[in-house]
Amino acid sequence: MHKRYGIRFMVYHLLLAAFLAPFSTSVTAATIYECRGYDGTNFLSNNYCSQSNGVEITTYAVPSNMSFDEQVAIAREAKGKARAAERSQTAAANKRQAEIDSARRSKELQCQQLDRAIRVKDSELRQPHSAQYGDYLTGKRKELTDQRFSLGC
Repeated sequence: MHKRYGIRFMVYHLLLAAFLAPFSTSVTAATIYECRGYDGTNFLSNNYCSQSNGVEITTYAVPSNMSFDEQVAIAREAKGKARAAERSQTAAANKRQAEIDSARRSKELQCQQLDRAIRVKDSELRQPHSAQYGDYLTGKRKELTDQRFSLGC
């Protein structure tokens, strides 16, 4: 099994298993195959996809004591639930990424402001001034560079 399909496969089957638990008294499971036809269309089949001129996307376990239409309805419901779960995971990941990007932009802005302030202090230190004022400027510059270092700029 490919790694990228691992989570999706597990989510589909966990949702399907939870949905089918009440039906599991003595019913055997049938398999519904979700296929992609060679022309690019998706379809559901109770035969192997290769027998229907397609490639398998995923499978759904459904009760065997139901009609094909009922089995397809169960498979579509499981697919919808899995897609909803995948969308919510994607939305959560996008939100986390947006927060990270926002924090990074904020940090970059703070770093730029500190760099400007350090350049101003360097410029002031190059000008003629008293030794006492020079020590004061050097102390302020050190505070700014310490802040810059603590931010990880």
